[in-house]
Parts: sequence; structure tokens; C-alpha cells
Amino acid sequence: MLKNKSICLVFLAITLLLNACAHSPLELQDIDNQETLTIYTPTPTHTSTSTPTHTPTPTATDTPTPTITNTPTNTPTPIPTEPPVEWDLDPYIEKSIDYDLEGIRVKAGVIIDRSLEPIIESFEISDEDLAKIVIHSLFVVWYGRNNPDATWLKKDQMRRIEIPIKELSTFKELLAKAQETGDEADWRKVQINDVWVNDLSDGYGYIQKPYNFWPMYDGETPQDVIGMKSFTIALFRTTTYSVRNMFRLGVAGDGMNMYDGNLIYYGGYNYDPQYCKRTKRDVTNCLQSAVTSRFSCMASVIVMTTGNFLPPYYTIIGYEHVSSLVWKIKVGIREDIE
Repeated sequence: MLKNKSICLVFLAITLLLNACAHSPLELQDIDNQETLTIYTPTPTHTSTSTPTHTPTPTATDTPTPTITNTPTNTPTPIPTEPPVEWDLDPYIEKSIDYDLEGIRVKAGVIIDRSLEPIIESFEISDEDLAKIVIHSLFVVWYGRNNPDATWLKKDQMRRIEIPIKELSTFKELLAKAQETGDEADWRKVQINDVWVNDLSDGYGYIQKPYNFWPMYDGETPQDVIGMKSFTIALFRTTTYSVRNMFRLGVAGDGMNMYDGNLIYYGGYNYDPQYCKRTKRDVTNCLQSAVTSRFSCMASVIVMTTGNFLPPYYTIIGYEHVSSLVWKIKVGIREDIE
């Protein structure tokens, strides 16, 4: 009996010992769980912090990309956001181009003033033809300035002369090369001197002064020359006296203006349907011809203008290099013209 009691006491001691050891892993597990919570507690904080920081980054980076890409395409128009102080045009039809013509980057445009709204319903010209008209007209002026003995530069003895077509090709090649190299020596070869122009931004009204230009050039220039960033032809009706920046002579009006290197040729006419009827001409064709003649004759006017509208004896002529192109212009004359 005593022996059995001894056995029971030994067994009970062993059992208590085993039960005491069994709590150690549970306590360690609790510690591990606490450590785990401590370790993972900053994780959601770090995640939430990085998420808002990272999310707007591609948005801010991607947003300006289309703006930068599209700006050159959408901004060739020569009309400024804030017009110069002497700006007097009210455009209702506009066209602007940024066109590659035989290796020459041409920025040009057409503005039709609201004074012609009762006459002109629509106006169409291809980018290529407009680029050619501008470059060919500038060529005529360039050729004249480099050939001072040409009869048509003697203001009181104007007559038509033929300009060799090879000279036009030479001018285009020189201009393309100047744009490609950017060298001053190349730009000097196509420099157009002594062009009388009014600065629309000076606030002094229509006062022409002589300037030298590098055609179709946008950048820094020497002090004696201005870069001609673009060339625009503006049409208006001379019976509307809100248009002031030009010389008036009879039913016509012509002038040269610029702002920030952008040149604008003002070409005006009275566009009188009654005159067409009195001369027994078809009104539509008569007015269409009046529009296209502003394009074909502007080179001649620029050449002859030296601070005044035109000399006492003059003949405005349209050179074949230009006049052969203006007939491609499509002018819609309103049907209800009286």
C-alpha cells in the first residue's frame, strides 16, 4: 500500500512539472504576436504615405505633354494674343500656315478685315500656293534691292522688266541653306534691305522707317537686321476708315506694318459693286479680280514705297512669278451684293 502511494506521488510530481513547461511556448507565442504587431504597425502607415505621393506623379508629368506637342501646330497664326497698340484690324476670316516649301520653312497668313464681310463670303488658297506667293514676292523685293540699276527702281520711270527665272531658283536655294546652317554669312546673302515699315507697337501712329530683314527667320540677329518671323497679307475695304495703318490713294490703300518681327502687308480697295456695273463687268468676277490683284501687286508696292505711298509717276505691276499663282485663289462673293 505504501509502495502504491509513493508511485502516485512520483507520477503527480512529473505531471505538474510537464504542465509547468507547457506554458513557455504559449508565452513566447504571445510575445511573438506582440512583436509581429509592433513590426507590422508602421507598414500601413508607409503604404498610405507612398500611395498619395506616387499617384499624382504621373498625372503631373503626363498633363503638359500634349500641350507642348500641340502648341507649335496650333500657333502659327501671326495675330498676337494682345494686339499691338496701333492694331486696327478686325479679322473675320483668317488663314495661317507653317509650310515646308522646297526646304524653306514658310510662316505666312491671310487676314480679311470685317469691313469686307458684306462683300466676301469665303476665301480659299492652298498652303503651298500661299507659301509660294509670299516667297516669290519677297524674292522680287530682294532682287530689286540687289539690282539698283533696274529701271523699275527709278521711281519716276516705272516699266515692266522680266526677272530671270534662274534668279528665283537661286534665291530659294540660298534661303533654304541659310535656314539649314543658321550661319550669319548665309543669311546675309538673302538679306532684304531698305524695306519701309511701320512699327505697330511704338504708339506713334503710321510712320514708316527703313529696316533690313532676314526672311523667314526667328531668332537673335545682329543689331542692323530684324528677323522676319512671318509674312501676312491683310485685305480690307478702303471705304471703312477704321483701318488707318496705310497710305490711301484714290480707291486703293497699301502699307507695310510689323510687330515683333511679324510683317503685315495692308492691301485695300473700295470693292464697289456699282463701279463693276458701270464698267459693264460681271460683279462677281470684278470683285474676285480686285481681291487677287492685292496679292499679285504687293511686291511692286513694297519695292516702290520709300516713306510715302507711291511716287508721282508709277505703275503697279504683277510679276509672273506671283500673278500666275493668284488665280488659284477661290473667293466667294456674296450673292446679295447690290
